[in-house]
Amino acid sequence: MTSQEIWQADSRIETFSVTKSGGYYILYINIKSDNDDDARCPKLIICLPRNSRVTAVTLPKGHENMAFQVLGNKTQAAKNAENKDQIDGCVRFDLPNLGTKTNMIFKITFVATSDGLRSDSEASAFIYSLTPEKDKKNNFKTIQIN
Repeated sequence: MTSQEIWQADSRIETFSVTKSGGYYILYINIKSDNDDDARCPKLIICLPRNSRVTAVTLPKGHENMAFQVLGNKTQAAKNAENKDQIDGCVRFDLPNLGTKTNMIFKITFVATSDGLRSDSEASAFIYSLTPEKDKKNNFKTIQIN
């Protein structure tokens, strides 16, 4: 048995869903971590559909001061400056170390810009950490946005 086989975490995206309320889209991301070791220095990245703008980010209870960044397409945003559309590409979270049996739920609210969302729009979520992963297939999910 190698040290990598002994020292493993399993941070994963348990559920990833979207609802629509009025003109707003709300993404729900539930992450979990288990196995026998903490996921150290984990990051969560949510990629938004093209032509969207973040309006709110709700952090998990007890983690309201967690660091995150809304990253956008500055070139596209400059082109849209006259109509005030901001284009956001993704939201990146710097998570605390995830102990075994950790469960966190994130909520991201966004709207379509004046160009609108395409019919084939998708959002994606990806989580990773410095700790070797038991199963990397559960670190990524994509969801259709209609």
